[in-house]
Amino acid sequence: MQGTSQSKTLSLEDILRQLGPIKDVFFEPFQPEESIEARAVLPPSFPARPHPWDYFTLFFTPELFETITTNTNRYAGLQRMQVRQEFAREWTDILVEEFYVFIRVIIYIGVHYEPSIEMYWNSDFNKGPLHTIISYITIVRF
Repeated sequence: MQGTSQSKTLSLEDILRQLGPIKDVFFEPFQPEESIEARAVLPPSFPARPHPWDYFTLFFTPELFETITTNTNRYAGLQRMQVRQEFAREWTDILVEEFYVFIRVIIYIGVHYEPSIEMYWNSDFNKGPLHTIISYITIVRF
């Protein structure tokens, strides 16, 4: 077992005393590189007259959509194995094309605010505005 003097926590003063006098301290401040004007670095294949979809696909590639779709279906399969069959919600694996629709609906909902999610699937003009979402995906599938 070690002695009590070695296991004792040292104060800042004790540490500084052990180090001895501090001389010849050298400090060189950080020198950032020269600033340059910000500009977008786009791939050479990027269109000269881009559509918003072109910008979207810079970040959300077909490979990313494929990965998300595959993992969503795997996760749903794992979750369904843990739920008793009579309580399991019906599930059909999603397709990449459906996931594109889902993302578009999310963006649309973010731009066109309604007080409740069900209102985006309203089909009665007398009960509120009609949205085209109903033509692409059901509320149950959403």
